[in-house]
Amino acid sequence: MRQDSKPGWWRPLLSGALIPCLVSFTTGCASIRDNTLTGKLWDDVSMNRCVPAPNPNLRFFRRPDNHDVLVTYDELREKNDAVRRRAFFLEGNIRKLEEGEKPRFVAIAVIQKLNLIPVAECPADNAPPADAICAVASADGSEFTVFWAGRELGSYHLPVYLDRTGSAEWLALTPLTVTGDIIIAAAVIAVVGGLVILWAYANNPR
Repeated sequence: MRQDSKPGWWRPLLSGALIPCLVSFTTGCASIRDNTLTGKLWDDVSMNRCVPAPNPNLRFFRRPDNHDVLVTYDELREKNDAVRRRAFFLEGNIRKLEEGEKPRFVAIAVIQKLNLIPVAECPADNAPPADAICAVASADGSEFTVFWAGRELGSYHLPVYLDRTGSAEWLALTPLTVTGDIIIAAAVIAVVGGLVILWAYANNPR
């Protein structure tokens, strides 16, 4: 029986479809992570870092009874470049600042509610008065020093932390994204397996 020596028109088309499918399985782990539902979900968590804005607009206020200082500044969320005003009382957050943890923030409205008084900037060339409370910020605004009753209370960096506010939601969604990834992977494997079988048959029909 004579067989047609010319390959079918569909064979090059089949090979062209098979090659990119096989190449997708040889990509690195980073590429696989970037193209899975679970990888994209947890990338959002890892990118949710909060840092002082390039110009944090650092300001200080004190209680009328001089028992604490409120620190206010502009915070940048790296995930979406959103800037928001932040405020925290210094006394209850000193340990958190020293250990690089997220401080306990308060609403900006507390300034009016508690009748807080603006803290003066420390004189640049003279020691602060013995009865004064003043503060000074570094040149880039990311660090500040507070003087209390004429002595240096301490120097502190503005908070840099990973915001895990939505961690519970991400944990709840993870099983769904894993299931979706398994379904997608199974579908891709089925398609690639079918293409391999067709390609083998095309090149050896017997």
